[in-house]
Amino acid sequence: MVTRRARILFVDDEPKILHALKWLFRKGYDVAVAEGGQEALEQVKTFKPDVVVSDQRMPGMTGTQLLNQIKVISPGTMRLLLTGYSDYKAVVNSVNEGEIYRFVHKPWVNSQIRSVVEEAANTALNSPEIVPEQAVADGPSLGAQSAVVESGNILVIDDDESACNQLQEVLGTTHNLLFARSMDDAMSLLESNPVGVVISEVSIGSGDVTTLIKLLKRHYPEIVSVVMTSQEDANIIIELINQGQIYRFMSKPIKAAQCRINVESALRKHRLLHTNPALQRRHKVVEVRTSPDPEAAPAEQAADQEVLPKVSPGMFDSMLKRVRRLGSLWR
Repeated sequence: MVTRRARILFVDDEPKILHALKWLFRKGYDVAVAEGGQEALEQVKTFKPDVVVSDQRMPGMTGTQLLNQIKVISPGTMRLLLTGYSDYKAVVNSVNEGEIYRFVHKPWVNSQIRSVVEEAANTALNSPEIVPEQAVADGPSLGAQSAVVESGNILVIDDDESACNQLQEVLGTTHNLLFARSMDDAMSLLESNPVGVVISEVSIGSGDVTTLIKLLKRHYPEIVSVVMTSQEDANIIIELINQGQIYRFMSKPIKAAQCRINVESALRKHRLLHTNPALQRRHKVVEVRTSPDPEAAPAEQAADQEVLPKVSPGMFDSMLKRVRRLGSLWR
């Protein structure tokens, strides 16, 4: 257990925002600030932050571009994106390029941003050193293996026949694809087949799939999720970053070459997380609750609404029970 103070770097082109954040985190952390991307990159080299919290819209370099570079030069640094705008393209890039840990809205709720940063800092301090994924994905384990078996199976949850046919054509000759056209199909396939990667739409017909994605990640963080949808809704992606730690996002119709790259990368990530459970804490997600905390402040209760499941309480309870049983079925 590391006992030193965590180092937090805040990046924003507005000095008043940096001042507010520095004041908010003045106790318990070593804090540095940067007013732009280039300054932040220099700080990463010298200050060596455990956590970087960056604004998205900045002149010269966006937050997504900055976090993507930090991922390369300091892969162990936890990356959070802070913004008041739900820019669809930026949010997609934050998943596919920056692989961010959390997305934090402006204006923030003080208690919530403190909680998210504290969680990120503790994760960074108590996780093993991160090395480039390609160097360890097929290499020796850093510790005891996960209790859930490693699997090359890919579960596709989608009732779009055209999209499923595309995936079969692109991946079917080299990967074992399991197709679910309904939520019940998905649960039945999960109960009879361990999976390493889930490729999913966000909804099937009028039914929501995001709750299942979130529950799978919470209970089995070694499962890697790729979202494939035609919906251009930044808020859904933000929700799935914070609660489902989705690994990649693909727009329909999919592009064959990029699809192959994303899926191969997702399978490597699954193997890495399976053989190194200590790394799974870096993919911890916000708990899905069935109701807001009644003792929370009004602003926090409003924010709690974002983590409520989009299915009925009865369906949620049934899904939760079935998800919890999967581990014993897969062993």
